[in-house]
Amino acid sequence: YQQAQSICLPGHGSLTPEYVVILGHPSQVDDAWCQTCDRPGTDRCRQNSHQTGSVLSNSVGYALKKVLVHASIDPTTVFYTSTVRCTGKPPGIVQIRRCRAYLLDEMSMLDLSQCRGIMLLGDSAVHGVLNQAYLTVRNTRLRVLEGAAPPWGPPVRATYHPVELLLRHSGAITQEEMVADFVDLQKP
Repeated sequence: YQQAQSICLPGHGSLTPEYVVILGHPSQVDDAWCQTCDRPGTDRCRQNSHQTGSVLSNSVGYALKKVLVHASIDPTTVFYTSTVRCTGKPPGIVQIRRCRAYLLDEMSMLDLSQCRGIMLLGDSAVHGVLNQAYLTVRNTRLRVLEGAAPPWGPPVRATYHPVELLLRHSGAITQEEMVADFVDLQKP
């Protein structure tokens, strides 16, 4: 671990969440994010031993929180995590399966009795949670994934990765679709 290029990022948020959001893997910015200063870490952060690393901390996280607010979900009632704990290029199914045990352990530590739904963000999250390399957001987005998802209790759904909100060619349409997905997740 002393020669590691990145740190393993655990999830964060409410331990008795109303919703759980799972993405595929953290970004390079997430890896270096200073939790104390709420911005990318600097030498001063390291000198003062600030904690670094936080899933969905950068502009992608802010874009997701905007979607949550539009869907009438309080972002502070959500637990945010990822299927793969380390940053880098998008993970393959081998890396996803190696990290899956960490996700399952983390989920077992949450009190999901009040959880209304779990949303998977992007293909890597779908692969990691459903443990199926061939499934994508495209063929799972508009349905509840009961048969394939682990038996956590709350309904599991999939939607786009929030980075797509920042892409010029699809941002407005994707945001409306993501808001609609989170609104659907709230239905009984």
